[in-house]
Amino acid sequence: MTSPTRLLLSLSLTAAILIAWGMRFLNEDLFVALCSGRDTWNGLLATPDRWSFTTGGAVWVDQSWLSHLFYFLSHSALSDLGPVLIKGLLLVGVCLIFYFRCRRLDASPEISLSATILGTLSLAPFLQIRAENFGLIYFAMLSSLLAAPSAWVRWRQIGCVVILAIWSNSHGSFILGYVLIGLRFSLDLLLTLKRAGIPGLDLLSGLGDRRSGGRPPGQPGRGGMVKQREGRSASKTDPIGWLITLAIAFLGMAFLNPYGPSNLLMPFRQISASSVTAQSTDWVPLVQLESVFSQGFLQPLDVLPFVGALLLIAVLSLATLLVGGIEATCSAVFRERPRADVVMEVLMPLVLVILALRFRRIILFAGLSIVPLLALTMQAAAQIFRERFSTYVQRNQGPKWKGISTIAALALLAFLCFQFYSKTALAYLPDNPMRYDRPIVAQWMSFDSYNTDVVDFMTRNHIKGRVFTSWTISDFLLFHVPDIQVFIDCRDQSAYSDDLIGTYFRMLNSGPKEIPGALGVLDMYRVSYVVLATNPRAFRLATLLMQTRKWGCIYKDEEVFVLARADSARYGPAIRSGDLDGVRYGSPRTRVVTEAILNQFMKGSIPKDLLTQIKAEADKRPDANLYSLIASAMNGSSPRLLPKTKTYLKSRVDDLAGRSHMVAAGGKTVLQSLLRVLSILERDERHGGVSRGINQWTDEVKAWRARFDDLEKRYLGYTPK
Repeated sequence: MTSPTRLLLSLSLTAAILIAWGMRFLNEDLFVALCSGRDTWNGLLATPDRWSFTTGGAVWVDQSWLSHLFYFLSHSALSDLGPVLIKGLLLVGVCLIFYFRCRRLDASPEISLSATILGTLSLAPFLQIRAENFGLIYFAMLSSLLAAPSAWVRWRQIGCVVILAIWSNSHGSFILGYVLIGLRFSLDLLLTLKRAGIPGLDLLSGLGDRRSGGRPPGQPGRGGMVKQREGRSASKTDPIGWLITLAIAFLGMAFLNPYGPSNLLMPFRQISASSVTAQSTDWVPLVQLESVFSQGFLQPLDVLPFVGALLLIAVLSLATLLVGGIEATCSAVFRERPRADVVMEVLMPLVLVILALRFRRIILFAGLSIVPLLALTMQAAAQIFRERFSTYVQRNQGPKWKGISTIAALALLAFLCFQFYSKTALAYLPDNPMRYDRPIVAQWMSFDSYNTDVVDFMTRNHIKGRVFTSWTISDFLLFHVPDIQVFIDCRDQSAYSDDLIGTYFRMLNSGPKEIPGALGVLDMYRVSYVVLATNPRAFRLATLLMQTRKWGCIYKDEEVFVLARADSARYGPAIRSGDLDGVRYGSPRTRVVTEAILNQFMKGSIPKDLLTQIKAEADKRPDANLYSLIASAMNGSSPRLLPKTKTYLKSRVDDLAGRSHMVAAGGKTVLQSLLRVLSILERDERHGGVSRGINQWTDEVKAWRARFDDLEKRYLGYTPK
């Protein structure tokens, strides 16, 4: 019969899995997967690249082509639900594998569940819907074989070769698997040399042997799960077999893939491209302590659960050593087990934790690898403390102890349920004021991804050819508008040179002085369109390009700009005239907003009737950028706000402050608009010589900014930097 503690821990593991499954990411790499899977399905695997006009038709070495194919087929069959289900099923499979790994190590069910919970929470903040999900399941299977008892004989090595061959076609993390096979070979070699009496290997004395002594009193066991034949074979080593495994696995990684030996070099290319890794939070070193607390707890890219698990291992190990001593601790860890195999459960997390110190993304694998080590540490600590305080334990091991463990398990479940609601479920509610109301499954697949209105616009107007895009939207567009080619997309260093990547990011970061250079790059590559998101960096670039009057806006919604050349044969006349009658739009609002922006930047003013329409659209659905546009159009070239402009903005403050912002996207529409209007008024007074202390708008800006930040913290879990 299942104990209450075990049941509660099982429910806690379910909550931890839900937290990891629902972790929110934009998942731009998922659209790379969908594009790649579509190409593979259409017979275009390992053919010259067609996605970008800057690759020169080179073949992109897609190490994840097999995983990408699965994602594409699942999306084709089940739409957004397909990739979501793949992530969930793979995650459950990984947790089951590591739970039974802990049970094989003689850990009790309660300790095995606890270790699996901690490992799941450690990797959760880094778990996106990407090809690495398949890498995790292969890592779980391969590491299980490497830590399997010698009684499994050659099946371990055959399994490692097969898994690594599949893994090398599924995700670039396969190189970690090869390193771990090399680790197993090194261990067996050292044990063999030790037994041969090689001097200097005294530290290995006792490893690979097995004491014949019985199980200490009170130590929980597995009721005969450890067979005697495992005990007889536990001391066997096979360095030759593992060396042959290494050689065959190397050949498999090099040739059992569509790209040949190039497949082996790509992981090193990816981690060496500092132009990309330096800008990605999940690639920066874990040892950068100033960024350890930069993310919200159990939010995307949070390292605190992983660091906490490591600290728990360290504290338990120290306490066990202090209470029981070295000999008793080693006995608690290794007795009645194939000890050399248990050493692998210690060495594998050690290697991966060291790698995670350099690259945070490795926490995905390091967080899993510490699960068996956690179980070993907790089980050893339980045994040592039970033996050391046997009298107290015998006196209180009845209902009192069971009650304490049940209460602790219940507290853990309550904590995880609260975390799931506040950090995951709350973000997906339809009335989330910090995101637009979209289907939950679509958000689950790619949180707050772009809407398809821009796709509809590009399709309606047959836009194709060379496009310069924001990084995050590039593959989203490639998947939905396959007739375009982009400057750079999310494949980054795996498809593009460091120089090209550097040029791209310099363009995105352009200021007024850099715009001539950016225009030169666009001309050199004969770019026809620019599609930019409305985040601050991309918004500034779009504004600067439009100010040159060489590029005009032909589409603008809350999330995306589409710019075209002012001298293009197709859109040039419309851009120069400021009349977009010949362009097809899905909604009248988009047409009005776009035409107003076009006139303001191309002619320096907005016609009166169009300005009236813009004001009406801003009243219907507030947009911070629209209020900036309206203020600029009303004020003309005046350096200070004109009375009519100030009157209008003050009226908007009253209106926006009275609206409810606790509706879907209310924070993004109402509050951001209110803050923008207040900022314009505050800046005007400051420019007029009014000191900060008596500026009538300063306190209001602070108050509404604090409310906005509070909403971000509550509904996003952190404040974006």
